[in-house]
Amino acid sequence: MDFLDKIGKTANETYKGTVEKTGRIAKITKKKISIYDNKSRIREIYEDIGRKVYEKHIREQDISIREDLNYECEKIDKLSNEIKELKQEILKSKNQKQCKRCYANIDISYSYCPTCGENQTNESFKERVRENLENADIKPENEEKKQIIEDELDD
Repeated sequence: MDFLDKIGKTANETYKGTVEKTGRIAKITKKKISIYDNKSRIREIYEDIGRKVYEKHIREQDISIREDLNYECEKIDKLSNEIKELKQEILKSKNQKQCKRCYANIDISYSYCPTCGENQTNESFKERVRENLENADIKPENEEKKQIIEDELDD
């Protein structure tokens, strides 16, 4: 019976590991699809901007970025920020980070970048506090204190 129990335990652990990895891969894939969609939307906005500039050129009108293109530029900024956040989430789920100097994806535990040799241990205090706040189980009565800390970090 012990032998069969061991086989059952091993099979169960293997199954759980496979389910976990599959779920993680699915989440990463979903984020990559969102990144692709956002990049496609950005390309469409670039085309709209180009079309507007050309139409103004044909009509021999002045082009004002503030008046004519501000809305499109804001959409690009928003989509770019979403892409950046999704990329960071993907790195976290892979236990990786990006080198501050050469932007190579490296293991989160590395103290130095294997590509350029940059020291990675000087993570800013604010980043560590933010991450700890995100992962903390904050009681409702302490939410106000948490918000004060987050506001201070943003300043």
